[in-house]
Amino acid sequence: MTLDKKTPPEVLSGGSESSVMSVCQVGSAWGCLHREEAMFVQNPNTNRYRCLSFLLAGMMAVTSLPLPAFAADAAAGEEIAISAERFPDEQFRNYISEQLDSDGDNMLSATECSEVVDLNVSQQGIADLTGIDVFSKLQQLDCSGNTLSALDISGAAQLLQLNCSANPDLSALKLPEKNPTMKRVYAYLLQKRHIDREILSYFAKAGTIYESAEHHNIVFAGLDSEGKIRHIHVKGSCSDGRSFRLNQEGSEAAYGFGYRGTGNRLYVFEAPIDLLSFLSLYPDNWQENSYITLNGVAEHAMLQALKDNPRLDTVVLCLDHDPAGIEACGRLAEILVRNGYGAVKRLQSACKDWNEDLKGRYGEETIPAQEHPRVMECRAWTEVLKEVTESINIKYANRSYICRYYQDIYNELKKGRGREQLMDAFDGPGMLLTGVLVRCMEKEGIALGRETSAGQILENLSKRYQSHKDKGNFNTRIRQMQATFEETLEVFDTKDLEQKENQELLARKCMSFAMECIRAHIFVAIDCGEEQMKPAKQNVKEQKVEHQEGGMMLCSQS
Repeated sequence: MTLDKKTPPEVLSGGSESSVMSVCQVGSAWGCLHREEAMFVQNPNTNRYRCLSFLLAGMMAVTSLPLPAFAADAAAGEEIAISAERFPDEQFRNYISEQLDSDGDNMLSATECSEVVDLNVSQQGIADLTGIDVFSKLQQLDCSGNTLSALDISGAAQLLQLNCSANPDLSALKLPEKNPTMKRVYAYLLQKRHIDREILSYFAKAGTIYESAEHHNIVFAGLDSEGKIRHIHVKGSCSDGRSFRLNQEGSEAAYGFGYRGTGNRLYVFEAPIDLLSFLSLYPDNWQENSYITLNGVAEHAMLQALKDNPRLDTVVLCLDHDPAGIEACGRLAEILVRNGYGAVKRLQSACKDWNEDLKGRYGEETIPAQEHPRVMECRAWTEVLKEVTESINIKYANRSYICRYYQDIYNELKKGRGREQLMDAFDGPGMLLTGVLVRCMEKEGIALGRETSAGQILENLSKRYQSHKDKGNFNTRIRQMQATFEETLEVFDTKDLEQKENQELLARKCMSFAMECIRAHIFVAIDCGEEQMKPAKQNVKEQKVEHQEGGMMLCSQS
């Protein structure tokens, strides 16, 4: 089949959200052990929104891994204390407490351990990963950019991908010996992956793609600005459905496989195959641009490429079209803006990644794109909110009704411990509270001479939602709702709302509060398991008591 020569499609402006860290699939030594390549399929939750007519009626009124003991505990279903004994490294222990202990009880349940499939602990200052074996289902591990001095993955039975680069005390980079020919590499990349022969030959002649002598793996070399090899990414060349990926020990995370062009645009990819597939799809004048692979989703190679080439002023993020890629795009876009790169764009593949798009050109079955379930839930909920908000008279956009519906959420939570009660809280008074907040924003906008409708405000809220920032357990969601609630009341109670600057301030506080309501709903709809409910709701009750005892009425009517 002959492919049409095409240039890249129009890019989407603005960075979006993506994370798992598909970095390197593990094999023993140089890959003589091949494991099945991981495939990630996420089934989004189906959520029903309850009838709100009765409420509306009222309203209108590489680590050290000492093994088996910890893993055995998890397998036996015993809870594991997040202690110095189990996790000696303080930074690693803190990460587990903050990111993996979903119910905040300082214990890891069997469920919490088994849910850890992808783990990114890069750039955390970790020197020892003792205890990581409790995560028995771990398939992907990124521990790059730490201070590890040893790496033992013998207890990680299901580990498929590993990135341990940029740990200075690990061994120095050793280049795999070159095979005299590249027959296996060419066979795999041309026949299995459908990479364009001219594209492949260019990189082979440049010496940045070659075949290893020992196991006939594909070697992708990442160069620095002087042409020195600073990073090695190894990928298996088997065509039987099995594969592995590995970032060579001693590789520097600041470098990756890529190409330096003459223009001002940098295209960023997760892996070398993605980059080669993109160039095969859109080969016209490809050498005008620059390209870099991250070997995962960490930002280091991207920032180094920008530093080494001052001509680059536009970055196009071309990560996988799946929840991990979406979150990574959002995070990388923020990093780029902080570093002074305002021209950040996002380009999505039609399928899960660029090689899947390329396979589709050849009539092969492809893995479809996966939208982020939280993003989709946000869009769905804000669409329902539009109808609810339109039913709310703008005269009810005041402090009294904000307090009323905030209190109603907690009244719903007190009724039971199940997920249904939480859904009732956020599909009922939670929607009404958010609707009132949106009306408040609309009201203040009118006072400021703006004509922004409630529907437009909700569209803006939906676009502002960033899945990569939406982390933490249910307790976190409630604490942040409580904080934004108090900040909003403070503006009502202490500011002169006839002044323009205070009207602006109130609108901002209402927007923050509404966003926290949306995040809390998304958590309940998508992320919350039954085991997370009990301690979360108990904590909410205690917060409410403490708040009342502090002398502030939650529902003071004025």
